[in-house]
Amino acid sequence: MPETIENYTPQIVPKKVKKLAITAWSLGFALVFVWVFLILLAPIAEVNGLTSISNPLYTFFSFLCHQIPSRTFHIENHAFAVCTRCFGVYAGLLLGFIVYPFFRSIEEIEPLPRFWLFLALVPMAIDWSLGFFEI
Repeated sequence: MPETIENYTPQIVPKKVKKLAITAWSLGFALVFVWVFLILLAPIAEVNGLTSISNPLYTFFSFLCHQIPSRTFHIENHAFAVCTRCFGVYAGLLLGFIVYPFFRSIEEIEPLPRFWLFLALVPMAIDWSLGFFEI
């Protein structure tokens, strides 16, 4: 049965939406990749004596993270620019961008069911609970 004119979608619209979805994923991936790279660049630059690079990075990330050395990963006794918890969040985000295309097409613009959103909250709730109850 033919569709009515009110339900017509020009064929160019889905192509534009798919192209925008790929562009958004690419920009998001690039941003997160650079972010994690900068976190790792700080200790690597420090190891190689490039304090003109590492000091601004440590200063920038100090506004976002406490950077307590005992709670931070190290490369040759030089701390990452953020603590392990923050690095886990950023690395997890990067991993999510990397594996997403293997589980779902980037061009798919329909949102995921809410179940997955609430399931993603479970690790954060566990982490918060362990800290709150001092376990």
